[in-house]
Amino acid sequence: MVLRKLGYEFKRHLSDSTAIVTFFNPLSATLETAVAGMSDMVSLKSRAIAAMLTYGGLANLTKVRDWSKNLFRIGKESSEKTKYLHDALFAGGCVLTIRPMIYLASGETDWKKIAIGTAGITGLNLALGGPAGYSIDVARDLTGVKECDRRIYPRLVRERTPIMKKAIAASLIAASIGIQCLTYHLTPDKIEWGKNPAPEVYNVEQQAQVRGGLGDLEKSLEG
Repeated sequence: MVLRKLGYEFKRHLSDSTAIVTFFNPLSATLETAVAGMSDMVSLKSRAIAAMLTYGGLANLTKVRDWSKNLFRIGKESSEKTKYLHDALFAGGCVLTIRPMIYLASGETDWKKIAIGTAGITGLNLALGGPAGYSIDVARDLTGVKECDRRIYPRLVRERTPIMKKAIAASLIAASIGIQCLTYHLTPDKIEWGKNPAPEVYNVEQQAQVRGGLGDLEKSLEG
């Protein structure tokens, strides 16, 4: 009985963690690079740390979410609007307290960028906390953890076989990774001249100096 309970909790944790990372990573990467002006490397570190924290135990906040829904008597018969509002407020509050520490651990020291990134992702969670909660419930169904009772869950997916549902889950994960990679490709790092020049620029300058030195040497030999 205990082992079965532990097995279920581990499976739920993996499902919830993957749903959170898959849903938020592409959106957060876009906000960090295109809006807050963070470098791709800082954003990648931020995403990696967030993923490690999520899989490392932070996703257990979804159990607090379940407890909160029970506290406010939000169940199967509640409207989707009520469920969305609850999940939005819950997600926004969690991110507001955690995100600054993640940016600091990622190497970002500019408090303006940290504030913009934190405010932006908090706003993103307030706006998308509802859909994120929905994605967690759908992921639980796709991975066989718990049947999804959301009214807007398509029957076309709900009635698929367990193998087909897992294939759908895998395709969603692949799509998330692809979108995140495309985001970094479309938002190249900004070079801060005089502080940390790009390697290719430095190499061009080095080559020019070498060519100039060789030219002076040739002239001196000819003379």
